[in-house]
Amino acid sequence: MLAYLVGKIVSKGERQIVLSTGPLAFEIAVNDFLINAINLDQEVKIYTHLHSREDALELYGFLTQDEKEFFRLLISISGIGPRSAIGILSITTPDKLRQAISQEKAEMLTVVSGIGKKTAERIIIELKGKFKNFNPGVEGSVDSELFEALIGLGYKANDIRQVVQNLPAGEMTLSEKVKLALRNLS
Repeated sequence: MLAYLVGKIVSKGERQIVLSTGPLAFEIAVNDFLINAINLDQEVKIYTHLHSREDALELYGFLTQDEKEFFRLLISISGIGPRSAIGILSITTPDKLRQAISQEKAEMLTVVSGIGKKTAERIIIELKGKFKNFNPGVEGSVDSELFEALIGLGYKANDIRQVVQNLPAGEMTLSEKVKLALRNLS
């Protein structure tokens, strides 16, 4: 229904933002990565998922389309609601979650409030088949690690995306990519 929204961040709270798109402002539940990656008055593109319940409509937002798709996979599992899924996406990137699921590392999921050992094992059972051939490869894992490293240094997600997209193709180590990205971000 709503693929994404583009607007200005007018307020940030704990796991929620208000995004003004002109005459309308949307309250959006988000993960910790998004909260830390954006600033007030920043123009952003937020990928969205509208969740419908009997008593409410809730809007969930993500920095990337991949996060949104992983969120949808998680909420398709019986017993995993949107809040648990947001909590899971707050602990690490979708690539690292796929890797943990492929390697059956339930302990990674149990750090999320409300996710016990049995629920973590059910998530692994439900999703493992979907990631059978998952091999993050050097390029994918380096780019997600590069993104995390630059977010950790305080750079904005939109700036990082722009720089990462413009990095030259070819095999480079994470260290080389960080150095090149930092030159381009300065």
